[in-house]
Amino acid sequence: MAKPRRVKAIFCQYKVPVRLIAFFIGLLFTVNGWAEVTASKDSQEDSIYVLPHHTEQGLSCLERNNNDGVEELWQIKFLKEKIFHWDRMDAELKEYPITMVNNKTIAWTQISDAHPDISYVYVLDRETMRQSGTQISIDSSGKPKIKARWFSECRMLSYTTLNAIIEKEAEENKK
Repeated sequence: MAKPRRVKAIFCQYKVPVRLIAFFIGLLFTVNGWAEVTASKDSQEDSIYVLPHHTEQGLSCLERNNNDGVEELWQIKFLKEKIFHWDRMDAELKEYPITMVNNKTIAWTQISDAHPDISYVYVLDRETMRQSGTQISIDSSGKPKIKARWFSECRMLSYTTLNAIIEKEAEENKK
């Protein structure tokens, strides 16, 4: 196995998109030992690996906060490299790009609609089905700051099961 390369944190000296900074910081802080993953679209690590009948899947993640839990629902469309978050407040699916998919990991970044200087970086370990989330903001000097971190236990759902849950919740919201 090739030895991981060291990466200098020099991106703050140059004008780099917030999404790119958020992605790299999210990977560095939420996941240990994944320094070998490259951002090249030609890389085998970044290629999408799915079986033909698994091109669209549902994902349910439960985040535990003390005694209560928050369930988040996601729709994953692997071939389009998109993930959709079920926003219960607005009763709609919100689309986000998947930044990395391989046999072990799915990673994506959400930019806040209300606050574009806040990003949420999610990394799902497909083997343990554990998701890590990191909230990152950019301060007035342009430096990224980690505001919060959390972990969730996840399970894959069939696409039809997830859609049935979403449709039921949407109907209840209309009442």
